[in-house]
Amino acid sequence: AHQEWVDESYGDLCVRYSVHAKDWRGRNKQGAALIDTLGLSCEHGSLDNVLITIEFSHRYEESGEKSDIERYARRLFKSLKFEPVPGS
Repeated sequence: AHQEWVDESYGDLCVRYSVHAKDWRGRNKQGAALIDTLGLSCEHGSLDNVLITIEFSHRYEESGEKSDIERYARRLFKSLKFEPVPGS
């Protein structure tokens, strides 16, 4: 499952996204692991054609407890500060 939306609370042009997926790679156990990912992509304020993307994810067993990572991701995204690059 994948969703994305414009989220101006992080900048003029930022896209938030949410992904819920199964991952079969590198497994020592039967079945897939589940992965919840929250991401943010924003244009860099002073560098043309540059996007900054950051993700926060949680990997867990199908039988494991799902964790609410939204509040942690929001704190991480809010902590970002884009500073102008000298000479740009």
